[in-house]
Amino acid sequence: MLDTRGKAFVQGILDAVPLGDDLSIVELHTPEPFVGKTLIDLALPRRYGVTVAAIRRPGEAGSRLEPPSVDRPLSAEDVLVIVAPESEIERLVERNER
Repeated sequence: MLDTRGKAFVQGILDAVPLGDDLSIVELHTPEPFVGKTLIDLALPRRYGVTVAAIRRPGEAGSRLEPPSVDRPLSAEDVLVIVAPESEIERLVERNER
């Protein structure tokens, strides 16, 4: 998922930073199957082993980083900031490609 400089090369991932040997933090375009659903609906920690640490939402003054709201539906413009092992991030992306 990451090249030797720590940059993402999996489709849908905007940026990635390794956190030690076993975790990464990534910015991921909201996969199409997630649009209109809440984090509660998606149950991402249980289904994929990933944690949404923040959501970058578009606004009038540009995008802003917000704490994740479990009951606010995701939009196609949202960018998810996820912390997880690379293998779990890859699995989430592969199963929910745009």
